[in-house]
Amino acid sequence: MLTHGNIVANVLAICQYQHLTEHDIQMAVLPFFYVMGKSLLNTIFAAGGTLVINNKFAFPATVINQMIEEGVTLFPACHRPTPICCTAHP
Repeated sequence: MLTHGNIVANVLAICQYQHLTEHDIQMAVLPFFYVMGKSLLNTIFAAGGTLVINNKFAFPATVINQMIEEGVTLFPACHRPTPICCTAHP
C-alpha cells in the first residue's frame, strides 16, 4: 500500500542522495499522473528548486532549446529512449 509516509520517505531519500537544493532547475517531460513524474514533481518542490514543464517531447530539439534557455541543471530520464532521442537531434 502506498502511504503518505512512503511518498515523504521517497522524496527525502532522493533529495539527500542527489544533494538537491533551491538552486536546482529541473526539466519535466513526464506526465504527473505517471508515478515517476509525480515523484519528480514532489522532489524538486521539497528541495525548493524550480520546475520547468515541457510536454512537447515529441520534438526533442524544442526540449533541448528550452533547457538551455532556462538553465536546467536536472533532466531525469526514466527509460533508455529518452537520452537516445536527445542525442539524435542537434
